[in-house]
Amino acid sequence: MSEPPEFGSTNGAADTPPADNILSTLTSIVPAILTNYKDRINATKDLVAVEWQLTVRCIVLAAILAICAFSLLLVSWFGLIGLLSYGLYLTDLSPGLIIAIVILLHVLIIAWLIAAIRNLTAEVGFKRSWSSLTQSSGDDGE
Repeated sequence: MSEPPEFGSTNGAADTPPADNILSTLTSIVPAILTNYKDRINATKDLVAVEWQLTVRCIVLAAILAICAFSLLLVSWFGLIGLLSYGLYLTDLSPGLIIAIVILLHVLIIAWLIAAIRNLTAEVGFKRSWSSLTQSSGDDGE
């Protein structure tokens, strides 16, 4: 039966590398780590530039949709008055029914425009850049 090695014995010393090997390994790894961080910062900088372009485009599209919504509101109001007058003139429907149908159509169109504006403005921001800057580890598979 073999006995376990005693405390302070040098039997396991051949398995541990000397301090010079550790230092030379660390000094050879440091440039690779610095290059990795520089590449990551450059990629994040490019990502910020692209997200800025997308943000500007989203803001422009949201402004265009807001203008369209206002124009639709104005045109719909004049159309509502015209349609109501024409409907009352041609049909025997009650004025309340005609008004209800036109207002319902009007409300549906406005609701769709508001939803489109909300979807566009939800994309405004730098979510991907911020998550790239705040990552604690290197490559996480994204």
